[in-house]
Amino acid sequence: QQQPQQPQQPQQPHLEQQAQQRKQPAKEEGLLAKGFLNKPKKTAGRRVKDDATASGTSIGSDTAAVRASAAQAAAGGCSGGVKRPSEGLIDSDGDVGEVALRAAHRTISKEQSEGVAAFHECRFREARDAFERMRDAARGAGLGKEEGQAYRLFGNALDKLNAPEAEVEEAYKMALTIAHKQDDMELSFNTLTGMGSHAAKTGDLELAEHFYLQSLTLARRVLSQQEEAVAESNLGMCLGCSEARRSECFDHFRKAISLQNGAGNTHSVAVLHANLASALAADGKHRDAEGSYEKALKLARAAGDRRTETNVLINLANLYDSELACPEKARECRQALVGLRSDAGGRPGGIEGGISDCTEASLCAVCLEPLETTNSSGSLRPVTTLPCQHAYHTNCWNGVVENGVGQEVRCPECCQNLYFSATS
Repeated sequence: QQQPQQPQQPQQPHLEQQAQQRKQPAKEEGLLAKGFLNKPKKTAGRRVKDDATASGTSIGSDTAAVRASAAQAAAGGCSGGVKRPSEGLIDSDGDVGEVALRAAHRTISKEQSEGVAAFHECRFREARDAFERMRDAARGAGLGKEEGQAYRLFGNALDKLNAPEAEVEEAYKMALTIAHKQDDMELSFNTLTGMGSHAAKTGDLELAEHFYLQSLTLARRVLSQQEEAVAESNLGMCLGCSEARRSECFDHFRKAISLQNGAGNTHSVAVLHANLASALAADGKHRDAEGSYEKALKLARAAGDRRTETNVLINLANLYDSELACPEKARECRQALVGLRSDAGGRPGGIEGGISDCTEASLCAVCLEPLETTNSSGSLRPVTTLPCQHAYHTNCWNGVVENGVGQEVRCPECCQNLYFSATS
């Protein structure tokens, strides 16, 4: 027999109890994720920004949402759903047709391949458009993992294009949400890595370290040594950008080198030795840096990796000129850069211009005097070679940097934006 309704007043304690019960799961989720993806409390003096990398911007109001999404990777939770409209792909039974599904897979594969190729060639707008089409095709077919991958790649392209903070964070947040829903640990790892790279680019080294630590924990728990090596390397680069904590980065680089050596990945080991050398040079250990650069150069040449070989030669030339007082060795490095460009039929990476030769015919574009000339003491004038391979007298380049304090540093010739850091 149905009981009569109780008066309204006695229900109040019950309603309050329900409200408390509704609040409880959020608290439990936070406890479940504690120690894995929850950001540690700030400590005074912990965050250090390097003027060479800080851009004066920080993660905006969406950071809390991004961190909350990241925390769900460990807790196994996922808030909200991802709508997957599939107009034009649904058959009479309500399922995606087999023919349409195969067509969607072909489109996704094509757009991803074209986008990745454009990204590696620094054609970031084309890459962004391709990843956007990849995302739309995956969403229309209801292919969750592919959609999450597209969002992650889309976020990487937006980051390279210096898109607004909200757009970059939203792309990564969507990728991470889908990764949680699909239980895709590899996508979670790659997205956290992208988020860390974006935070480091904006100058928030503490947030970057937080994301890299999350990715390292994830790699150690459920992924392979390859992902663990990547996470160790990223942590090394992040700490290397902070003068106060640079001494902590060397162990991370050496651990990453050990892991990649075990996997026989010559290219990755070459890059790691180059990054370790950059950190050593920034820490004043110039002879150690020279040795690590030489190892990186040997490995890059063995692997046929021209891009890494180019970067190492640029850094070695600057090290010899500015720190080790070996102008002849610096000149040899610049001559090797010219040889690389000639062998490739142009500039590596598709950038026109650069060092035309290493003779006195080359001019410093700042002072318009010959690049390879001697100073009053009879030795060759120090030269600084930029990542775009344009070279200037060191004192001329220093003047350009000093006059552009507070602004983006760009090459005077090609106007390429230069992001200098200890481990670029």
